[in-house]
Amino acid sequence: GPVYFGIQLKYRTEETNIPAGGSGILSVRRAYYEVLRKGSQVSFRRIRSGQPVKAGAEVEVRLTMRAKNKLSYLLFADRKPAGLEPIQIKSGAPKVSWLSHQEFRDTHVAFFAGTLAPHKNYTLKYRMRAERPGRYRTLPTVGGPMYVPKVTGHSSSFVFVITP
Repeated sequence: GPVYFGIQLKYRTEETNIPAGGSGILSVRRAYYEVLRKGSQVSFRRIRSGQPVKAGAEVEVRLTMRAKNKLSYLLFADRKPAGLEPIQIKSGAPKVSWLSHQEFRDTHVAFFAGTLAPHKNYTLKYRMRAERPGRYRTLPTVGGPMYVPKVTGHSSSFVFVITP
């Protein structure tokens, strides 16, 4: 009779700087900003890979996605940098209209989207707090349609430095 099987390959890379990439249909960008408060004024300072931030600093994560074609039922997983913890820890319905659900997990934050229209930027933000001093490598944010695994996109990796 017929034989059914599945195969999955997982591997580890020795690369220290992983560039953004994917299948070419979906692009994912991630940027970190330190939240600076002075009285009632709030401003943002872009954090470059390897640039230090102080423990206790509030960090805003901004993810931007763009698709060349209409894509549906998408999942984006943003790997959490070690040493940082999300300020918002409650999963559920997000405040962004194009997202259907968000989950704050131990290792990553997951975002679910119903549809991305072609040639339009979609941005989402969430905040974390730098807690443990050290130098940490952060894996790329990955995403794509859950039912079309050949279509993927990922951001570049990042080095987070937290000072006491």
